[in-house]
Amino acid sequence: MIVLLLTNKTLGHEARKLVTAFEARGHQVDVNTPTATPHVVVARHLGNKNPENLGLALHYQSMGIPVVNTPQSAALAKNKYEAGKLFEANGLPTPLTRELTTLDHDMPYPLVAKVLRGSQGKGVYLCNTRAELEEVSQKHGTMIIQEFVNTRPGEDLRVFVIGGRVVGVMKRKSINGDFRANISQGGIGEPYQLTPEIETLALTVAKVVGLDICGVDLLFAEQGFKVCEVNATPGFRGFDRYCGSSMADLIVDYICGQVK
Repeated sequence: MIVLLLTNKTLGHEARKLVTAFEARGHQVDVNTPTATPHVVVARHLGNKNPENLGLALHYQSMGIPVVNTPQSAALAKNKYEAGKLFEANGLPTPLTRELTTLDHDMPYPLVAKVLRGSQGKGVYLCNTRAELEEVSQKHGTMIIQEFVNTRPGEDLRVFVIGGRVVGVMKRKSINGDFRANISQGGIGEPYQLTPEIETLALTVAKVVGLDICGVDLLFAEQGFKVCEVNATPGFRGFDRYCGSSMADLIVDYICGQVK
């Protein structure tokens, strides 16, 4: 089988692991530039830094070649405001969210300000005052503001979904006082027990956004959880390290099973 992997020009940890896992099963992997018509396209990075990757994904999708995740679902997941509206429309519990169109809003402080498109906790700020919000909005321009769910600040869950199945749940915790729990921001992780509530929330998020592979972030609320956001290109270094998993193998096994 020929696999076209669309990712950043500099291969990160996840891309290298996926290439190794595909090649270990005897498959040819082209990275970003196809040498032949692929049997499947694995789309990890299609953003502004990789415009040619989006063109390739759309081209092969139009030919009927499977693209995982589809460019349409990946684009929807990338836009935190549009994805959040979709969560809310489907009855999922989410933090109150607004587009930041004016500093004269009705949301109480402290609040969380986020860039529309970002990952690994980058472009996410806890603003305690109007002055702090004004400062970050001047820096980034278009942003959203979100209710600060402070039941357990500095902790959250990352739920990994592959092919309509939860394959892992990790609790992430900040150890430096940061309100963000991301591993990439210095957090640590540990396995967390899957419950029916967690499973239902994560699988519903994946379904309504249309993602085959994703990471769903859940916040601890006073009762249960709230859906924070979804990542169409979830990193899995932390999962493998703290939960003893091999996400690249699980992803590759799923993709190989979907390609006839």
